[in-house]
Amino acid sequence: PARKPADEHLFEGASILLAEDNEANTLIATKFLKNWGAKVVHVANGKEAVEQVQRRSFDLVLMDLQMPEMDGYEATMLIRQAGH
Repeated sequence: PARKPADEHLFEGASILLAEDNEANTLIATKFLKNWGAKVVHVANGKEAVEQVQRRSFDLVLMDLQMPEMDGYEATMLIRQAGH
């Protein structure tokens, strides 16, 4: 069967937090997300991710699991505990 084309406007206007410490992954993810219409905020560690979520709301958080200062597991746990 033929594959359906991806909806290029799937994330149109969405606010996305990208928590990623690898520069190559950040560049690739940001390029795709912006091309799909998303507004991307990038942070390089879990501590910064928690701080950003406390400041504003996001439609989606993409969290790397292995990062310096605070890993994605701990950051996600703190975000969930705070009710964000």
